[in-house]
Amino acid sequence: MDKRKDGQVVQLFWAIGQFCKGNLVDQMESAAAELTSALSTIQSPISTNAQRQRAHETIEAAKQRPSECATLGVALILRTESCLEAGNSKFLALSLLQHVLRFHWDTISKQEKETLKDAMVAWVAGPESSLNHAPRFLVEKSCAVLAQIAERMWPVNWRQFDDFLKTLFYKDIHSQERALLVFKCLVEDTFLFENSIAELRKKDLSISLIAITVDAPVLNKVYCSGDRALASSVSSGLNVDYVLNMIRADPGNEGWLLRLSKNLIRLKQSDQNANPNIKHLIRLSLETIAAILNWIILEGIESSNILALLFELLISPSFEERMDATECLITLLSRSSLVSEEHCWRVILDPIFDSPFLLAGIRTAVAGVYGLGPDAWGVTLDQATQRIAVIETERHEYLKKLAELIAVFGEHQVFYKHMTQKPPNFGSFLELVVYFTCHPSRSISLAVAPIWSDMATHEVYKHAPELSNYKVRLIDCSVARITQMHSLPPGPGGPFSPETVRAYDEVEFLEEGEKAACIDALRQRCMELVKFLMVDYAAVVVATVEGYTRALAFTPQEDARNASLRAERCLWST
Repeated sequence: MDKRKDGQVVQLFWAIGQFCKGNLVDQMESAAAELTSALSTIQSPISTNAQRQRAHETIEAAKQRPSECATLGVALILRTESCLEAGNSKFLALSLLQHVLRFHWDTISKQEKETLKDAMVAWVAGPESSLNHAPRFLVEKSCAVLAQIAERMWPVNWRQFDDFLKTLFYKDIHSQERALLVFKCLVEDTFLFENSIAELRKKDLSISLIAITVDAPVLNKVYCSGDRALASSVSSGLNVDYVLNMIRADPGNEGWLLRLSKNLIRLKQSDQNANPNIKHLIRLSLETIAAILNWIILEGIESSNILALLFELLISPSFEERMDATECLITLLSRSSLVSEEHCWRVILDPIFDSPFLLAGIRTAVAGVYGLGPDAWGVTLDQATQRIAVIETERHEYLKKLAELIAVFGEHQVFYKHMTQKPPNFGSFLELVVYFTCHPSRSISLAVAPIWSDMATHEVYKHAPELSNYKVRLIDCSVARITQMHSLPPGPGGPFSPETVRAYDEVEFLEEGEKAACIDALRQRCMELVKFLMVDYAAVVVATVEGYTRALAFTPQEDARNASLRAERCLWST
């Protein structure tokens, strides 16, 4: 071990107070070497079962003694080793520390907790951290352990945690990744995943996360002005005084969401070819933003301008960035309570529908999937959709993701039961729903099909005049799907090219059973859509069904008989 690390180990061992006789460093070195040897025995292909059993018992025995387990974990973390040894021993050290965190946290002393925390901080944020060149799994596990320590100590017993994260974030590109991983783990454990400690301390952690994620001016306005936010916060049990103290501690804090938004713009403007790590940082930033958007207050979204940034990324040249940005929007728009919040129209709905009309970004993204420009929406895009048998895998996956975004937006926001008025430019949103509903891909069509049931029962939308522009296309598509006319060879293909439908089927379904289930589910949804359209457009529905029935005379007899039965059932059901 080098002298600097020797000094850290001696200080940490004395602080823990274990092995109080003899040379502490030597004893810890001996114990750490024994554990490392046991791990090597377990992993060695030439070890016997008996040897592996004894090695396993050695490691398990160390876990049963909380203070010694923590001490050995710290010793292994701070131990200088060759590159070949480091990965295994560091992973073992982190496993020992996680064991202490999960099962023995309440039994170790306060000083031991501080020592454990300081050791992990030194490991993750050291001046020349070995994590800079460590395998990614080791980096992620190290950050997860540090986040778990924060869950147990922050904010009361680790008041400088946010300052530590910010310093780490701005240090260098490797440190920025670790800061994001720690913050992301903390957010996910508090708000998304089932975590016993986070649940016990959920109130403290959630309040503290709000205080460091939203910028200070917004927090001051929301929690210091006595407006509706303060009243609702008090009624929900939020400790407003605690939040105010957090704000006053750093009145210039820009908050993590705004910080990530600004940094994401900087990363996008950087030369990604010169440093491949930038691409990974962009993805990690978007994943962290997605975790934040699950719970952040609307005022924080507005101040960070994150909504416009995410819509801009929908047309990014990078497939991963497009997918991650879409996932962020899906996360935000799946929050059903948004429509009930006072500022939903100003923060979410007006920007998307009206100014700067962000829905146009989705239309541009869809056109880009087919290699078309932003002005290609309409007839040109429809022709391309029906003509192209199948698009490349990445583009097809992105198109399915966009369909999921439209479905979530419709179900949880536009057609939500508490929505009392139509948004501006509603027809543009409806056009997107129709496009995906009438897409030749069954899985894409099925993704958005449930929206129509929500619209059919919504008082604001069920007789929307905008629907009349698409009645013929929707009815034609639905009847074709019910009768399966588009798959009959040869003959009238209805609104779909039979070759295109078959090409998508080959890409999307590996088994016939999976395909049959999708066909049945989509047929049922189309039946519901035809019933909905029958209310206002009965004549068009009857004429379309009659046209399909007449067309059966030109198809093979057996297929004609089955399709005729489906057409008759379609007509009678309406």
